[in-house]
Amino acid sequence: MADKLGERNNALAQKIEEAREKSAMRRTAHGYVEREQYLLAMIAASLDLESAKLEFIDRTQFGADVAITVPALLKKGSKEYINEHLPKLLARVQKSVPVKEGWIVKAEQKGLYLNILLSDEYLFDVAIKSISELKERYGETDGRKEKTVVLDYSHPNVAKHLHAGHIRSTIIGHILRNIYEAVGYTAFGMNHINDWGGFGFLMEAYARWGNEESGYENKNDFLYSLYVRYRQMEKEAEQYDGGPFVEFKEKADARFRDLEAGKPEAVELWQKMVAWSLEDFQRFYDLIDIHLDVIAGESFYARRGGEIVEEALKAKTATIEDGAAVVHVGDEVDFVIRRSDESSIYATRDLAALEYRSQKLGAERMVYVVGQEQTDYFARLFKATDMLGIVKTGTVLEHVPFGFYVSSHTKKKLSSREGAQNVISLIESAITYFHTKYPELSDADIKKIAVGSITFNDIKKSRMGAVELDTGNVQKIMQSFEESGAGYVMYAATRARSIVRKYGKPVPERGEVRTKDMKLAPAEVLLLKRLAELPIAIVRASETNEPSVLAEYLVRTAQDYNSYYESFPVLAKDGTLLHPARLVITNAVVQVLINGLRLCHVEVPEKM
Repeated sequence: MADKLGERNNALAQKIEEAREKSAMRRTAHGYVEREQYLLAMIAASLDLESAKLEFIDRTQFGADVAITVPALLKKGSKEYINEHLPKLLARVQKSVPVKEGWIVKAEQKGLYLNILLSDEYLFDVAIKSISELKERYGETDGRKEKTVVLDYSHPNVAKHLHAGHIRSTIIGHILRNIYEAVGYTAFGMNHINDWGGFGFLMEAYARWGNEESGYENKNDFLYSLYVRYRQMEKEAEQYDGGPFVEFKEKADARFRDLEAGKPEAVELWQKMVAWSLEDFQRFYDLIDIHLDVIAGESFYARRGGEIVEEALKAKTATIEDGAAVVHVGDEVDFVIRRSDESSIYATRDLAALEYRSQKLGAERMVYVVGQEQTDYFARLFKATDMLGIVKTGTVLEHVPFGFYVSSHTKKKLSSREGAQNVISLIESAITYFHTKYPELSDADIKKIAVGSITFNDIKKSRMGAVELDTGNVQKIMQSFEESGAGYVMYAATRARSIVRKYGKPVPERGEVRTKDMKLAPAEVLLLKRLAELPIAIVRASETNEPSVLAEYLVRTAQDYNSYYESFPVLAKDGTLLHPARLVITNAVVQVLINGLRLCHVEVPEKM
């Protein structure tokens, strides 16, 4: 008998490999930006201090621009560091080329730090050079070059609707993917849908009530109705010692065994149902313009998961406890990897997924963007994975949890029905809201503002924080999206860009601006150093799995520019250029904000 499930999985394996190759080729073609092209790295290299830590400080407060420490030397003791190492370091810096040529105006020891004051000419020249030369690549680094990260995010359930957790997982996962690519990773996004557990029940429900399918325009709604119906039968059975549900379950189990065996009729029905749900989910992905590299549900890993359990039992890295296969992951803590009836569970399939991503996709890092309620599960899963030796040594396994959507009134987690289940309606409402507010803008710009506001609202604060929504008031939800900060940053970018456009001529090249004896105002010094911090913010966001680090940076940059713009006009009312350096800085602000927002899945509209 034909094994249709095996044939399907073989075809999917080929599809995954093609997607992996495409991702790798895209990464290679895109190329890498060496960190040495940025201001702090340039200073470190010029002073032969590659092992040192450099960070910007406030010139107004400290009389310097950069503070330097050498962590490796500091570990030997602060007293020795202050009295011996720093004085030697200071002496070396004072004899360096940057000091002799005037790039560094002053170097002095301040406690644990070596502070240096940069010349205005050097600060302007190097900060602007990086931005003007790299353009849309500005902010990228190569620290994770030739490393692969696989991200698992979104993962909706077949026969159900997307809910708040799926929204947050999709947004946070996609933005992290962007950030990882910006620091050099080959990033691969996988949508691990639940298309396996409980499917025998759904197939039996379809066999009984499939004639009602024509009454539903949205076939996923029909599947959900079947799910609700058999779950109601199950609840009623609990009150009447089984009743009709006993027979239903027996037939459902038989259908699932047929599916596991790959019998054509069962597999074809299953594939049709999965396709209905995916078509419904795709409406959301298209509307928010987020598309993962590949969809590979639990079904793809089910068979291999069973083999892993058997191998673990044979090797005695897993044992049988009360009929179930378990791995002892701690004192008196068992992690179940197969039920007592020998059926697979989430953990069975997750073990196989981890193995596949390590062995077949070459992932050095695996990131699971899943809600905080799964923290304990992933801790046990990763421990079991390590004990079973499933992934390559040194592979980093990370659960990236996030907070809930909560009611702004009760502060309690929203249920799927409270403004979270109908995700598409939420996005469409945002588009309608912004259309009403900005009737003069194009449809394309309105969608950019709506989607950007929704995504930025999710990442403006620490991902573990709750996102409050007033579910009883659509207008207030839309206002909360508008006030997320995305609009503020987008407006700063569009305003800066409008100044450049109003000038109507090519922005002066860096070399065309007279920098000899340049005297920058404190606000300009602050803004230039802020612009130079974009690559630093991106790296920090990647290291902490915190998109909010980048979001907060963009808001601060927009604030700095808006303050600067109010006090330092660039053009006269007739469009005459008042100060070339200010126009160059303004143009750099446009590039930095656009680049940072793009990583946050926010496109800057042409007008606002």
